[in-house]
Amino acid sequence: MKTNRLDSVEMIWIARYDYGEGWRIKMHSHSDFFQIYVVTSGSFLCIYNNDAIELNDGSFLIIPPDTSHGVPKIQKGKTKILDIKFNINDYFIKQEMTALGGRNDVNDLPLRERMEEIREYGKEKPFLYKKIANAILEYLLLLIIKEKSSLSKSPGTEERNKTKDHVFSDKNSALVNGVSKYIKENYRDNISLDELQDVFGYSKNYICQKFKQEKTTTIKQYINKLKIERAKELIALDYVDLKSIANDLGFCNIHYFNRVFKEYTGFSPAFFREKELKEYRKQVFFSDDYIITPFDYYKESKEK
Repeated sequence: MKTNRLDSVEMIWIARYDYGEGWRIKMHSHSDFFQIYVVTSGSFLCIYNNDAIELNDGSFLIIPPDTSHGVPKIQKGKTKILDIKFNINDYFIKQEMTALGGRNDVNDLPLRERMEEIREYGKEKPFLYKKIANAILEYLLLLIIKEKSSLSKSPGTEERNKTKDHVFSDKNSALVNGVSKYIKENYRDNISLDELQDVFGYSKNYICQKFKQEKTTTIKQYINKLKIERAKELIALDYVDLKSIANDLGFCNIHYFNRVFKEYTGFSPAFFREKELKEYRKQVFFSDDYIITPFDYYKESKEK
C-alpha cells in the first residue's frame, strides 16, 4: 500500500515587495507557518516581539510561528525585499529554525538567488514545481542551520586530531576563502590574476587551480557573476541609468556590459529592468489552501 510522504518543508507563498515612504505593516503573527524576510535593497526597521531590529541590504530575518512582528511607518527611502512563507514538517529543522528566530545576519549564503529560483518555479509551474521548490527551500534552511552551527562551535578535540591531509585541505580552503573575500571587496576594480598572485603569494596557476576545485567555477566567471548579481540589484532601481551601472561595475563600455549581462541572464539589461519593475507586489502561491487574510497582507497600508 502506497502512502504519501510529506516533504520536510513545504512552500506556501513568496512575493517581492518594495516599501517606500509612508508604508507600514501592523503588528501581527502567524500561528501555523514560518516566514523569512530577505532584504535585496535598502534598509528598514522591523519590530520582532518587543525588539527593534534593523534590516539592511543583504540581511535576513527568520520569523517562527506565533511571533509578533511588524514594520513601523517608513519615514524615508525605499526598501525591496523577498518575503517567503512555508511549513516545516521535519522535527530537527523546525527546532533549529525556531531557535534561530530573530536572526538578521549578512553572510555568503545564496538566499536571494535560490529564493528567486523558487519564485520562478512558482510562476511558471512546470512539472514537479512544488517538489523542486520544496527541495531548494530545504537546502537553504539546512545551509542556514549549518552556518549558525559552525559559528557557535569552539575548537576542541576534533581540531587537535586533524590529519596532515585535513591541514593541507584547510590551507587550500583558507586560500580560496581569502581570494573570494578579496574579489568580493574589489570586483569593481577589474582584478587581474597578477594582482591576486602579488596579494596572496602563490602562482597564478596554483590560485586558479585551487579556486576552480573548490568553487567549481573560474575566477573570471566568479567576478562576472558578482558583477551581474550587483547589476541586477541596481537595474531594479529605476532611477539609476544603465551606463552608470556599467561604469560603476568596471565594464569598459555599455556594449560589453550588455553582452555579459545577456550571457548570464538571458535578457538585455533594458528588458530585465522592464520585467523586474512589473514583478514587484506580485504574489506567487504554492498552496491552494493559503488565503491572504486581513491579519497579514492587508494589514499593510500606505498612510498619506
